[in-house]
Amino acid sequence: MNQKDQDFIDLYFDKLSEYVANGEEVIHLEPMNSFYRRLVHNLANDFKLKTHSEGEGKDRHIVISKTETAVTPKKVKSETPKWDFGEQEFLVNASASGINIFLGRDGNIGIYNDGQKVPYLDKRLVTSSSFKVKNSKIIVSEDSNW
Repeated sequence: MNQKDQDFIDLYFDKLSEYVANGEEVIHLEPMNSFYRRLVHNLANDFKLKTHSEGEGKDRHIVISKTETAVTPKKVKSETPKWDFGEQEFLVNASASGINIFLGRDGNIGIYNDGQKVPYLDKRLVTSSSFKVKNSKIIVSEDSNW
């Protein structure tokens, strides 16, 4: 399973945990594709919840209802992914003040700003013209492991 799918499962684990703890009897989830609906149906089964899908096409969504045996199962910790791009250098046009770079959990690399809610493994202010990613860390030429 890729990290995007694991993040989805983690998100819905938390949503279902909140649902089991609150007073709502039935919830309608947002529409999603069949693959993600299947993941939610399977996850809801672990919570001993009752599920079915409603709607057609892009409006198809899951309806969840509680049972008398509904529980929150123990959450299995997902492994932290490891990213290593070897000797590949990523060029940046950094100003004198630098540029904030992040390495996402899914291996994406991008420019980070404080308003973002990106699940990242590492972020760093890069003031040089390039950086590398080794052992899930952003490194620059001044670093000993360059």
